[in-house]
Amino acid sequence: MSGKKAVKKGKGSAGNDAEDDSTERFLALYGKKCKELGITIPAKIREKINDALDEGEFLTDLNIWDPIGWEGAKALGEALFGIKYDKLKTLRFWKCGIEDNGLRYICNYLGSNKSVEVLEVMDNGVTSLGCEFLGRVLKKEAESPITTLKLDHNPIHAAGVAMLAQGLVMNGTIKILSLNYAEIEKEAATPLVHVLLYIKSQLKELYLKGNNLENEGVAEIMKAVQVAKSLAKIDFADNKIKEAGAEGMVTKEIASAVTFEGCSVRSYDFSYNYFDDEAVDKIKNKLEEGGFVSDFKLALKLDEDYQLAFKKILDINKKKAKKASKAKKAKKTKKKK
Repeated sequence: MSGKKAVKKGKGSAGNDAEDDSTERFLALYGKKCKELGITIPAKIREKINDALDEGEFLTDLNIWDPIGWEGAKALGEALFGIKYDKLKTLRFWKCGIEDNGLRYICNYLGSNKSVEVLEVMDNGVTSLGCEFLGRVLKKEAESPITTLKLDHNPIHAAGVAMLAQGLVMNGTIKILSLNYAEIEKEAATPLVHVLLYIKSQLKELYLKGNNLENEGVAEIMKAVQVAKSLAKIDFADNKIKEAGAEGMVTKEIASAVTFEGCSVRSYDFSYNYFDDEAVDKIKNKLEEGGFVSDFKLALKLDEDYQLAFKKILDINKKKAKKASKAKKAKKTKKKK
C-alpha cells in the first residue's frame, strides 16, 4: 500500500479485517492510461480521488467539468472498466468535450457496471452515435441500475432518440430522462411514445424543453402521456408550438389529458410556446373540470386576469390532491390494523 487508507470491507478468512484497495488501484491504472495517451489526470479529479483515499472512503460520485476530451474519457473509462470499479453511484460530464468516441469508452464500463445510478453527459457534442452506445447499456438484458439520464445540450436529433429508445423501450429502471435543447425534431415522437407505453416503465419525469417537436410531435406524445403508467411530470417548454383556436391538435390532447382521471401526470410545462386566447380558455376550463393537475405552466405573457384564474384553479387542485393523499394513507393504515 502507498500510505493511503484502504477501506475496510469485512472479516477475512483468518478473522482479520479485509481491505478493499479498489480505489487506489483505480487511481494507479487511471494514471497509467493517461500516460499512454500523453495526457495527465486533471487536478480536480486527482484531488477528488485522493480525498476519498485520505478519508478511507470509496469514490461514489465523480463530477467532471474539465475539458478532458475523448482521450480523457477513454483513459477514465478504461481504468474504471479494468478495475471493475463498483463503488461509483454518480457520474457527470459537464461540457468536457468527450463526444461520441469518449462516450464509447464510458459505455464499455457502464455495460457491465451495477453501481452507477445517475449519468449526466451535458453539452459534450454527443450525437446519435453516442446514443447508440447508450441504448445498448439501457437494454433490459444489460440490467443497468441507471435511474437518471441527462443528455441536455447535445445535438442528438430524432435519430439519437430512436437509438436511445432501442434500450429504453423495455427499460424498467429509468425514472428521470432529460433531453433538453437536444435539437430533437417531431420525428422523435414515435420512439418516445414507444418508451412511454412500456407497461413496466418507471419513468416519472421527462424533460424535452428547447427542441423542435412542434405541434405534430407534441400532440403525438401527449396521446401516450394519457396512458403512461408512472409519468408524473413532462416539460414541452419552447418547442415551437403554435396553437390557434380551441380545436388545435395540442390543445385537444391537453384537454383530454387533464380531464382523464387515469392519467398520472400532475405537472406540465408548455411555457415559451404560443397559444391564442381560445386555446388558453379551453385549457383553463378543462383544468378546472379535471380537478387533479396541480402544476401547469403556459405562455409567460398571459394577462393578469388569466394568471390569477390559473393560479386559483391550480391552488384548489393542490388542496384536493393533498386531501386525496391523506385519505389514501388513512385507508392503508386502516387495512394494516
